[in-house]
Amino acid sequence: MGLHQNVQAMGVKNLSNFLQSSLSTCLSNNLFIRNANATILKYRFQSRTLSSYTLSKDITAIDELSNIKRSGTGTTTLGMTPVQIHWGDLFQKSNLKTILEQLLQHNDNSYMFLRELLESKQLTFNEFSIFLNRLIDRKGFIYDSIVLKEFPNGKHSEMVFKLFQLYGNAIGSDKLSLLSLRDMNLFIEFFINEGHLGRAEIVLTFVLNKTRSILDLYDVDTVTHYLQLRCGALPRYWMFQNKSAELAYKDKFGNRLSKYKTRLGRKNFAVKLTNRYKILDPLGVLKIANKIITDDKWKSNHSAKLDATVVYSLCYSGQLSNIPSYINSRWNVDISMSDGNSDVGTQISNEASKPLPSEVMEAILSSYSYDDKSIERAINIIDKIMNSYPNLELNQQFWRRLMQWSVLCWDHKLDRKGSLVYGCFKTLKKYHEMRSIRINFDEGLLQELYTLVYYTKNSRIAAEVVSEFMPQFFYKRSDEITFGERKLLFYFQKRSIDGMLGKKDYFTASNFIEKWSMDNQNKEELFKYYKDSIAKKLQKVRRNSLQQKIKEKLEDHSDEDDTLLGRLW
Repeated sequence: MGLHQNVQAMGVKNLSNFLQSSLSTCLSNNLFIRNANATILKYRFQSRTLSSYTLSKDITAIDELSNIKRSGTGTTTLGMTPVQIHWGDLFQKSNLKTILEQLLQHNDNSYMFLRELLESKQLTFNEFSIFLNRLIDRKGFIYDSIVLKEFPNGKHSEMVFKLFQLYGNAIGSDKLSLLSLRDMNLFIEFFINEGHLGRAEIVLTFVLNKTRSILDLYDVDTVTHYLQLRCGALPRYWMFQNKSAELAYKDKFGNRLSKYKTRLGRKNFAVKLTNRYKILDPLGVLKIANKIITDDKWKSNHSAKLDATVVYSLCYSGQLSNIPSYINSRWNVDISMSDGNSDVGTQISNEASKPLPSEVMEAILSSYSYDDKSIERAINIIDKIMNSYPNLELNQQFWRRLMQWSVLCWDHKLDRKGSLVYGCFKTLKKYHEMRSIRINFDEGLLQELYTLVYYTKNSRIAAEVVSEFMPQFFYKRSDEITFGERKLLFYFQKRSIDGMLGKKDYFTASNFIEKWSMDNQNKEELFKYYKDSIAKKLQKVRRNSLQQKIKEKLEDHSDEDDTLLGRLW
């Protein structure tokens, strides 16, 4: 039975997978590279449903490919008329997993094949760019979660770097088009997210070699990446001395132990952060900031992310004093110090039309907290700006960063009640209450609040956390809930029950479980914890009672002995 008959016997249902596997076989054998004169077939499957016309033509095409492989000939005709593959269609519409299997599993053959397609113009930059944007989203992450599960984590960065090399070789000595520049920034964003700053720097250098000055490009993403890689604008890499470590961890000479320093990105376990992050161009941020302020074209090209990146760079390069002038020139907001102390004379100009973006507010918070090693001045500035802009919109990342800095700057040996961290949590609740919105369910916030409850043992705060975050939890699908989120919530639930049982308020504890359990399994776990806790408390009461009786009995015997001795004397 021939290939044509085999496909017809399989039926239309599995045809798409069949065509993809057949194409993979052709690619892996490097068929089209060895036979340069072979006619390249065009597949038109966009989904699992195919028209009968396309079905017939594609089956015939696969038959001809099979004949080429058996005979070794370099030409083919499909019936009466040759049909060609349009590789742009394939890269735009084919299953992403199929293409990645070739790139990841067949060594350099597939990359050489892609290179020949690009150099021979059979695959245009536009079509290759569409493929890249199907693979990597605008934030620099792999789009398809299925792809992440199918292939080992260690290969993603290597694959994307090879794609960059192919792209760069195809560009050659030509100037970067707007499309190519955008794709280069997509590569940089991906490598930054993966923690591969060296590879991100290679791509940035490639871009810089194609232009006289990045400021002449008037491209926000390029300037942002320059500041991040060369001017210190990646706050998750900033090393920070934890306040609690200052008293607890010192050597015999009173020097702080550097190994107890931490980073803002310390809890991102998916990425290994490098220890060699440093500033390569400390003065570059001043040139960029001045250009943004004075150049009319840059003024119109406003970006909250770029402004925040400038603020981060000014802080990390030791130029914190220039942040107020930059903020004032952009939004007419004065956040400068008044008397050289920690008090801030924040003034809002009447000319200010729009409030500061949340990204810039986050940058101000992080910059002043990092430089002062205290959150006090940053909170002063943030509080006064919030009072001046009642409609100020702050995103979830800002609140996560606020709680993170409050925990980092909190010395729980001096402030045992955690008033600093709890004050920031109250600000978070007040902001959402004023807008009649619920706090988003966020694992990052829960991690910081866990630190507060763990050190203070405050069951009241734990109950507040449950009541604030659980309503949003109920709106999430079961497959969206991570193991870490469940574990954190279970901890807060147990601490809340502990507080109620400590007050012997058993009825309230039982109602709490009924109201705030995540599901039936969680309810069973909480009731088991509830019963075990009561049993332990009763056992402790019995043990203490027994010890008290033994103590009293010993005291009685001692009194009798004293009485007898008194009579003898």
